Amino acid sequence: MRGQCFLISILALVAIFGVGAGWAQAKKLDGTADVYFGLDNPTTVQWQAWHEQMLLERASALSQAGFRSDIYRDPATAWSSQSFRQFQLFMYDEGFYDRRQARYRTPEWLDELATRFGRVDSVLLWQGYPQIGFDSRDQFEFYRSMPGGLAKLRREVSDVLHAHGIRVFVDYNPWDVTGDLENKAHRVSYQRLADIVVALDADGVMLDTLTSVPASLKRAVDRARPGVIFSPERRPPNEDLSSSRHSWAQWYELGGERPSIYRQKWLVPGHQQFAIRRWDTSRRDDIAYSFFNGSGLLIWDNIFGTWNPYDAADRQLLIETGAVFDKYAELFAAGDWTPLVPTSVRGLDANLWESAAGGVRRAVLTLRNRTDTELEYQVPEALRSFGAGYGVFAFWAPSQGEVFETVRVPARSVQALVVDERAHALVAVAHFARSSKQFKARLPDYEQRTPEPRRLDDAVAGPPARGADAHLVAVPVHAPDRGYQRRVSGIRACERLPSEGRAKFSAAAAA
Repeated sequence: MRGQCFLISILALVAIFGVGAGWAQAKKLDGTADVYFGLDNPTTVQWQAWHEQMLLERASALSQAGFRSDIYRDPATAWSSQSFRQFQLFMYDEGFYDRRQARYRTPEWLDELATRFGRVDSVLLWQGYPQIGFDSRDQFEFYRSMPGGLAKLRREVSDVLHAHGIRVFVDYNPWDVTGDLENKAHRVSYQRLADIVVALDADGVMLDTLTSVPASLKRAVDRARPGVIFSPERRPPNEDLSSSRHSWAQWYELGGERPSIYRQKWLVPGHQQFAIRRWDTSRRDDIAYSFFNGSGLLIWDNIFGTWNPYDAADRQLLIETGAVFDKYAELFAAGDWTPLVPTSVRGLDANLWESAAGGVRRAVLTLRNRTDTELEYQVPEALRSFGAGYGVFAFWAPSQGEVFETVRVPARSVQALVVDERAHALVAVAHFARSSKQFKARLPDYEQRTPEPRRLDDAVAGPPARGADAHLVAVPVHAPDRGYQRRVSGIRACERLPSEGRAKFSAAAAA
């Protein structure tokens, strides 16, 4: 029964707040290139007119774009709609590979991720930048040059991640090859990318600096391994939502204090966007906004060798929102979404998802507080009197239990209510409570933003290179009199980054 509000009547929900003067005629939708704006504390008539326009906007935009839903109906890619958290791994992070024992620390490293962040659905293996350019290796050779080559990387990393239910992404850098994205040199590189995808059993490809998937790249990867998904770094145009199941929501313009939702997420709810502001020292806004939208988040602390750890408050919110996704991922991914339903509270926004999959009725309502003060939400009668055996449960509540009248939403944060069978809801809130209780507020080794200087030791370089590593040359760390020189022949700027990103990157590099 997709497309019908069968669980909670939207008209009943908004009617609680009264009817005022509506729009004489439908207004043009407002927003940015990244989001649609909603209405702050609208009347019933105002909200209904806005919602009708949103439905028309979706139909019109997808029709004009010639949208095809094939990849969203492909069972091989269905997992991607429930992939809410991706970790970007800088593969030269010292915590990832044990040089003394010459092995990847994947099992221990995953335990560390779970302790720090909770839920992780996929890992992006980042290989080349910023090392690329200091020698003749191209982007693919950096994967092949990892200790033990592709075979060991597959056996000790990809296979272990898959065994834990975590998907694997590799990176593609179009700027490593010059010229048009469909020229011969690029087509050769696409085939080499496909070889890496197969060798590492990768599930997805992150498309660095791109907004879309080059047609020849998609064909090469699809032939080699059907079902791989693509994730452009930059916002894809509507025409490319047919080929990209994921994309980054990087440095998005969210409209300040106005109610809003992701634009591409509204047009194609199965399209997963990953919020990221890599240089921010607080990630709270991204965590809250992505959860409110039932969308993705990129977790990234080792930014090409620059350490930007998540503070304790952000890590706690990450773990707790992830615990909600743990039990209601399918509802967020496949439920009918009604955006920005009225709350009767200025500064408080709500999104509603509902489903009757498998004959079981469920709903989740996310609340976002855009103000600097705690707000109170009156739970509508339509939610509280759904039926026998059902209840309304809040996650961020003193008892993390059933709600009968009101619930509080912390300043600049989120809340979530579920309408569910009591037995299932109690399991979900108990899981949330355990996750929150097990959160470790103090991780001294992780939280140190400026690590103490230390002397590099030649002794930790590991055993002599053999086999797949035989082409590598060990360069002693302390060799001032051995004649080693580094020559830079050129500097290449990444003009495909948004201007805000370039400015922040330049400021961070200068610091």
